[in-house]
Amino acid sequence: MLESIRIESQMIALEAVGPSQTLRAAVDRLPGLIRNVSSFIKDRFGIISSNGEHLKPGKSIKILEAVNYSDARALKLYKSPGQKVTYMTLITTLSECHQELLSKTLPQVLVPFETWLSVQLTNPTELISIRNSASIRGYRQHNVDEFIKKLASCYDPKSKDSQGKLGELLDRNRDWKDVIVGTDYLNDLFSKKERGDIASKVMAIDSLLTTLANRIEENEEGYEMSGKTLSVLADICYSLAKEVEFYSVAAFNLSLHTTAVKDSIPLFEKLA
Repeated sequence: MLESIRIESQMIALEAVGPSQTLRAAVDRLPGLIRNVSSFIKDRFGIISSNGEHLKPGKSIKILEAVNYSDARALKLYKSPGQKVTYMTLITTLSECHQELLSKTLPQVLVPFETWLSVQLTNPTELISIRNSASIRGYRQHNVDEFIKKLASCYDPKSKDSQGKLGELLDRNRDWKDVIVGTDYLNDLFSKKERGDIASKVMAIDSLLTTLANRIEENEEGYEMSGKTLSVLADICYSLAKEVEFYSVAAFNLSLHTTAVKDSIPLFEKLA
């Protein structure tokens, strides 16, 4: 659905700079885009869950410390479907995605956008004269594509394999302890509170976007928009959807990774 939102936003941007007939088409198209974005961002947070519990490694760390790496390399462990990198590489990548981008989704995207939009629904003067996203106080449009590529590089899209040899998933025996600690650290970063706060903002924005779509559709006074305003709003809606989706994708991938590590812990008993 994100791809259809991207195409729709581009069509609005093209129509918005054309003659009056295409400008009218862009105006008519915007409420549909807004509703699609509203539904999309709400759905993205329906699949995210986290109990916030830390992993219990049991005897696995001591068992691995007591054997040679060469003797343990063939042990089959669980991994995320399609994962083609070590556990630590995936942990490092998810950590970078959160620290450099996703930790900013709430304060630099959702909070300022919700604040700005709620004001515009009361007084649309600024809304109909917006010229770029920089007009929204505190709002930052991030380069999400860079991080999408970074995370995607950890997976083979043609593979669904959810098991791999220890030698493929750990560079050395002592990395297993770092995997446990690193996974717990990631779940602390993608905390239950942060996810809850984001979900709350997403629901608030969903309500505001629905109201905006209705007012534009009903030609309510004060909501007559220029082509530039339509283009900027379409671009912001798409950027918002893309960033929220990437947060949900990263959080979901962390869930898969956490489950794989948790399910791998009892497998080390085979080395005892």
